[in-house]
Amino acid sequence: MEWTGWLTDYYHRHTEEYFRNALKENGLPGDMITEKTIIGEMEYTQYRYVCGEEGILTGGICFEDLKKLCESTEEDVEPEELVNVLCGAWVDEYHFMEENRERLFQKDIAKYLFPVLMNTKLNENLLHEMPHVKKGEYSVALRLGIPVEGEKGMTIHVSNKMLESWGIGLDEAMEMAVHNQWFVEQCTVISDSELVQKMNQQAVKEFGGIFQFVEPEEETGFMIYGRYVPCAAILLNEEFAEEIHKKMGGDFLVAFFGTGEVQICRDEGNIEDLQIDLEVKNELYGFSWNMVSDQIFRYTKERGLEPASGMEKEKQRVGEPALKR
Repeated sequence: MEWTGWLTDYYHRHTEEYFRNALKENGLPGDMITEKTIIGEMEYTQYRYVCGEEGILTGGICFEDLKKLCESTEEDVEPEELVNVLCGAWVDEYHFMEENRERLFQKDIAKYLFPVLMNTKLNENLLHEMPHVKKGEYSVALRLGIPVEGEKGMTIHVSNKMLESWGIGLDEAMEMAVHNQWFVEQCTVISDSELVQKMNQQAVKEFGGIFQFVEPEEETGFMIYGRYVPCAAILLNEEFAEEIHKKMGGDFLVAFFGTGEVQICRDEGNIEDLQIDLEVKNELYGFSWNMVSDQIFRYTKERGLEPASGMEKEKQRVGEPALKR
């Protein structure tokens, strides 16, 4: 059900109270903080649980995500009910970290490291407590993907205190994370033609094949998605990025969708089209916990991943007289 302006304002004023009540009902120690961030024309209100235990961190949840989740359901879902469900994830994380505290602060746990890309501005305060490398609009941070039983697992934010206790530097930890074979295996690559084939198969099942999508004559791009963990940082793995570079036949454009997927496109001067696609999909389906950047990036073998708009400006500057640069 779509919220009216009145409902949006009402729930916005009461959501912090819902979170505090949920923390109390679940018996979680500590407190919750509310942070407001403006990115472009959007204002985000983020709620983050702070347990008070040094070195233990949890991610935040934005009001805008709650609104989108409630409006996307067929049945009416009260925000207070959804908050209780989302707080369940904090409960699981807290109890896991408390029960495994000694293990989390031992060096051997670093074998479970994997990298994540986080929007720098939206996660500014959280990143102060995490080892990370700032790359402009996004930052590269670290998480642990710890197996629990079978295919189940727990993902944990790595804190500055954890890294310090392991006795390894940030560069070494990043190297371990980016080349963690388990992380690489979580990242699935599907070509545009394969995606169209899957859509046609689904159309046959649902509509009897009365219409079909046209398959591209040649590969125009790829979609990357993570099986159990976010996959955006996989492009920091040189071998993986080089393989994509070969498949694309050269430099390529990258869009980090708020759905958690990464779109790879051939670099054919179509930045504006991809930018529109990014903005539309993020508006309709994106969530802040998957937000990396609202920019389009370009990958080159020489310079790696950089904002495409900035590189276009640099190209223009190269042709300008030196005094105008």
